[in-house]
Amino acid sequence: MTRLGHQLIRTVMTLATALLVLIPLAALPASADTSKDSIKNLKVDITLDASGKAHITETFDWNFGTRKGLGFYRTLVTAMGYDPDPDKIRVYEVSGERVISPSGAPASIWRESETNGKTKFSIGAPDGSNDRVSGIQKYRLDYDVAGTINAIEEGQNTVESLIVV
Repeated sequence: MTRLGHQLIRTVMTLATALLVLIPLAALPASADTSKDSIKNLKVDITLDASGKAHITETFDWNFGTRKGLGFYRTLVTAMGYDPDPDKIRVYEVSGERVISPSGAPASIWRESETNGKTKFSIGAPDGSNDRVSGIQKYRLDYDVAGTINAIEEGQNTVESLIVV
């Protein structure tokens, strides 16, 4: 394998690991209280296209417990400072968001808010809906993120060259 191939593999692995750590989830921890939400399972798949755009699929087994829930929130970081130069801000363009529910739960998605470098999505049924669910529901959230990585110039191989969501 070429040196560039090794760099690409390291970059993708670092990106995947960092995304799991840095993308905040609006979920509550598992608890013995069955009236509280929890995530029973979460799988994240990330692929990069030739332009560096990340295509992300998150598959949730969301447990509403005994309560009748409309859905949940998902918040993504869409802008952050750049430590070496505080006057610069990295912007991550999220697009193409879509959701399905293989378990039949309401599966609409809309942007709830965009403030302080974060975009908050509502997933499920809108407020006031009677379309509520309980127990474990499966959701698959797909979206694209541009601006997740920098181009790597020949001979450049530093962690600092990788900027993630």
